[in-house]
Amino acid sequence: MSTDVTAEGAAGSTFVDAPGAKLAVYSGGATREDPVILLHGGPGVPDYLADVAELLAPRHRVIRYDQRGTGRSVDHDGRFGLAEHVEDLEAIRAAHGYARVGLFGHSWGGTLAQLYARRYPERVVKMFLCDSGIGLGEDWKEMEKAVMAHNRSRSGKAGFALMGLYQLASMLSGGLGDRGARRLMALVWSNYFDPPSSAPPPDASWLQGIRSKPMHETRKAALEAEASLLEGIAPPTGTRILILFGSDDIYGATAERLFARYPEAKHVVLKNTGHLPWLQNPEAFRSELCAFFGC
Repeated sequence: MSTDVTAEGAAGSTFVDAPGAKLAVYSGGATREDPVILLHGGPGVPDYLADVAELLAPRHRVIRYDQRGTGRSVDHDGRFGLAEHVEDLEAIRAAHGYARVGLFGHSWGGTLAQLYARRYPERVVKMFLCDSGIGLGEDWKEMEKAVMAHNRSRSGKAGFALMGLYQLASMLSGGLGDRGARRLMALVWSNYFDPPSSAPPPDASWLQGIRSKPMHETRKAALEAEASLLEGIAPPTGTRILILFGSDDIYGATAERLFARYPEAKHVVLKNTGHLPWLQNPEAFRSELCAFFGC
């Protein structure tokens, strides 16, 4: 298998071959040193972390990518298990030639960062878990209950019923499922803000890159995994970890489970902030990000 960075793609992307996928990668920064890989949430949506990359770019090589099957990335084998996502990240690290990297994982991307640190602990020098997914199996189920309660409270009865219809539509195959997933995620995006009517419109190209199959197949893999898979992760001595949540995050009180998993990490809760702290509390977020990575 080749893990070389290959030819330029659309909108400044390059491509990395991973087992069963070709991944669209976006990299930049003022230096080729101090690499940080940004892991977006979802699953089933493409990258949206350009604003975070811009903060880090003056002092770091910053690498983003669309996870397999989303955006400009292509899956060849139709597999969206946890191991596939981890090996995709490892292929990107190897293709860029870095022995160790920093990770910034948002939402589901935070779960992926933890899975990678479990599989390749020697490759991780820093890990910033931002409004991160809590865990797998039973932890994932409890997290979804919290998210459902959040969406119900923000949407009202009629809006929540509409979300249910779009979720059902997202389970259809092909383009019908993709359209249902896009409409669902447009409402989810609005519900990140209080009130939802104050939300800036979601980026049209981001919505277009949403795919239903990776959304549901990755979710299934996370639900079927044992919660204990993420317990007892012990990165090498000297690896720094920061866990940051907004006080009004979609995961609610389940965030305490993640704090408990990493008692030695720095724990931060930003007041009056939801699931997108770089948009909802930009100064406080920048302060924590720059203190952790340097920027």
